[in-house]
Amino acid sequence: VATHYACRDADGTGRLEPELAARLDALQLRDVYQLELSTYPMIDRMMMVGLKPDLPHFADLSWKLQGEIEGLQWRIEQATGKDGFNANSGDQVAEYLFGSLGLPEYTRTDGGRGSTNDKILEALEREFGAQYPAISLFRNYRETYKLLHTFVNRVPDFVNRYPRDGRVHSTFRTTRVVTGRLAASEPNMLAQPEHGAFANEFKRGWVAEDGHVLCAWDESQIELRVLAHLSRDPVLVRAYTYECPHTQPCDRDDCALKRDLHAALAHRVFGVMPSKQDKHKHRLPAKAVNFGIPMGMQ
Repeated sequence: VATHYACRDADGTGRLEPELAARLDALQLRDVYQLELSTYPMIDRMMMVGLKPDLPHFADLSWKLQGEIEGLQWRIEQATGKDGFNANSGDQVAEYLFGSLGLPEYTRTDGGRGSTNDKILEALEREFGAQYPAISLFRNYRETYKLLHTFVNRVPDFVNRYPRDGRVHSTFRTTRVVTGRLAASEPNMLAQPEHGAFANEFKRGWVAEDGHVLCAWDESQIELRVLAHLSRDPVLVRAYTYECPHTQPCDRDDCALKRDLHAALAHRVFGVMPSKQDKHKHRLPAKAVNFGIPMGMQ
């Protein structure tokens, strides 16, 4: 069965090659295609090598997160006055927020009830969080619950898929995301928690072999640099060509507004100068907009 399937797969690909090659040439994308192919030996090796987890660390983190969840559960019950309240239940959270408290429904689900996704809760928290602490508790509970059950507790399962080396082997693809970025699955190592009290604790669970180190490379704002080159937008171009006349590192607001796109947008939206900006309240939302718009944000 496997042989028959593999032969059909190879034959179909071979038949498609002339037609698809002609399309590539017509669109003048042959060089892009070759560039894409050149990444595959490295990506294949990434999948084979995998990433080493510190399983005792994750076991300890699981215990901590479970305790955090139990504490949040108790606080939610006290805040709502309801025993056994399930913060993961959209129906229960919607009934409490929009029924008991009478808060506004920003959007509705296909089923007709008020949406309680994280973006909605974040908006409600900004406007009503000081008056109703349960909103923040709902967000913290869901984030902690997801971290525990989606990531931490599943690490041993991913290791057991390939027990020969005790490592986690994700599947990487370059054709899954429309923006062209790398995608990962089983597990999605590119969706690790970035923010929150336990994000760094989670990252510390990935370790290097003896005699090796873990490194991270990031091409700084590469999409926005390409956009600046193609569009010649004066604000974008200035951000990447501005030369600060002061001693480095410079923390002057006037320079930050010229060279830092995220700080500049945060200043335009929130009216807060770069030196006073909070990373989570001001910079990250501006960063999401700066990257989101050229990537087709709705």
